Amino acid sequence: MQTRRLSVGFASTDWSRVDGFVVPNGCTWYRCMLPAQQLNIAGIHSTVGMLSKRENAGFSITRTNNTRADNHSIIVLKVVMDRVALEAIPFCKARGQKIVVDIDDLFDEIHETNFAASSTDPDKNKDRNREIYKQIIAEADALICSTPFIEEYYRKMYPSKPMFVVRNAIDIDRWKRLSVVKRKPIIGWLGATPWRSKDLEAIADFFPKYIESRDLIFHHAGHIPWAPPAFLQLGIQNKQRCTASPMVPLYQLPEAYNHFDIGIVPLNDIPFNRAKSFIKGIEYAAAGIPFVASDLPEYRFLAENGVGRVAKNAKEWQKHMDELMDIKIREDESVLNREIVEKKFSISATAKSWVEVFRAIHNM
Repeated sequence: MQTRRLSVGFASTDWSRVDGFVVPNGCTWYRCMLPAQQLNIAGIHSTVGMLSKRENAGFSITRTNNTRADNHSIIVLKVVMDRVALEAIPFCKARGQKIVVDIDDLFDEIHETNFAASSTDPDKNKDRNREIYKQIIAEADALICSTPFIEEYYRKMYPSKPMFVVRNAIDIDRWKRLSVVKRKPIIGWLGATPWRSKDLEAIADFFPKYIESRDLIFHHAGHIPWAPPAFLQLGIQNKQRCTASPMVPLYQLPEAYNHFDIGIVPLNDIPFNRAKSFIKGIEYAAAGIPFVASDLPEYRFLAENGVGRVAKNAKEWQKHMDELMDIKIREDESVLNREIVEKKFSISATAKSWVEVFRAIHNM
């Protein structure tokens, strides 16, 4: 069979419909669209869209405008858990396509309170679930992992399968560093509560008392009307100390950070979260928001590189937040965090890794 020219098709199921348009969610943006942009810049033709397949042909990519791209030598599957895709993989591999699964979440270890646990439950979703996803991973020619924890997890299962680690990176030019506001700082969290794993509860034993004792306001950016508000999961009883703003599409995300001055990233210490990337931290940093995160692997790595702070216990959380009450410290960290992210964790800084990985997979 003639070797195909290196060409990469990213197929994702992580999309939303906003005002009649199909727009990418975070997984699609950070793990498909940004890498595809860099591959195209490097002269490697790449397409992003939904997975499709022509009769008697391999996988193709259907773009959001319903045009189709065929003949990719590599197909990257992003949260694709469909039985139809699984059954088509041998056929597509036999026709020369290499199948890659990009893994950014450890679905094998998903927490029962996470909404995705129900939506990917094999007992509730016969033809699209995490058991099929596990079989797709087993069938893949290679895996690309967003954290070393994920790579180590799957290396134990598939010791001979080619695996690569490419951490998440941010499109820094789309983000404006917010100026530090001269006011009593507002502590905020950005996220949607249905997709958490008892994360906010991880600091609930001290956070409400901290807010009260310092006379502070907590802001939840990303509230969904049908979901529990973050302040309840944090254990804050005094609603007068809480404000909220709604979830926004990813293209409006930089604006969502206007509402607070100090960010928090509380995480329940479980395998699912130990596998988690530091994407929220570099979003905070890109927006100029100093932050404190739970001391889990990727946030420890980020802090070791000079971005953000990590806390192991209530005493450390409160110490860091108290220090960030100082406007000069917030300004200094805002500038420094942004500079380091631009240098080390922007997509332009990590583009070479994506190019090298796909060339290596193509040459396997």
